[in-house]
Amino acid sequence: MTPEPEPEPEREPEREPEPFRPHPPAVWSGPQRRPVMWAPPVVPARGYEQGTRIRRYLPVAVATADLAVSAVPMPLRVLDVGCGDGWLLDELILRVPQAELHVGVDPVRPVLAAAGETVDRRARLVRSAAEALPFDDASFDLVLVLLSLAQWEHPRAGVAELARVVTDHGKIIIVDRVSGRGAVGGIDVLLNDAGLVVGQVTTLRRSSLLRPRIQAFIAFR
Repeated sequence: MTPEPEPEPEREPEREPEPFRPHPPAVWSGPQRRPVMWAPPVVPARGYEQGTRIRRYLPVAVATADLAVSAVPMPLRVLDVGCGDGWLLDELILRVPQAELHVGVDPVRPVLAAAGETVDRRARLVRSAAEALPFDDASFDLVLVLLSLAQWEHPRAGVAELARVVTDHGKIIIVDRVSGRGAVGGIDVLLNDAGLVVGQVTTLRRSSLLRPRIQAFIAFR
């Protein structure tokens, strides 16, 4: 007699792939930072209390966010120094919602209070001057400064702090006016003096005579 063929083993039904879910934002626990020689002033620089964002510069915030994600496509921890009302933070959260942490710092309490009412709830807001950031070394892989460098009491100390908190493979992006009223000169020198390399300079806005008005400096270790 011909033996009957053995029955084929039952196959498990194929499982549908689980939909992608971005990681929930981590809660910043506020680690103790190392002591610094410089302490932030009690009274902020003149004009800082009015915030660092002017409505006509909203397109610059959008352009800065686009430039940031092209420089660091998948940042895990993002820091906005001098965040003002949080426009840039909102633009960054739209582009990299999967980041573990979006942090904005500003030294002016009323500015932070106003930002807390409008900025995306995933952002963490911290009151601090740029010259004494309350974060551990190498805490962020994307650090941004948008139109606030001119209001810092000690720009050299502030840029040194940016260099301290960025990771070895992270990027620092400073965007500010380089000509006209309120221009900031020597941004590349400040970055170099902090031990950073300026890898790219991009013009985001020009004057009526086509002179660079606002530029972005992208630096790394």
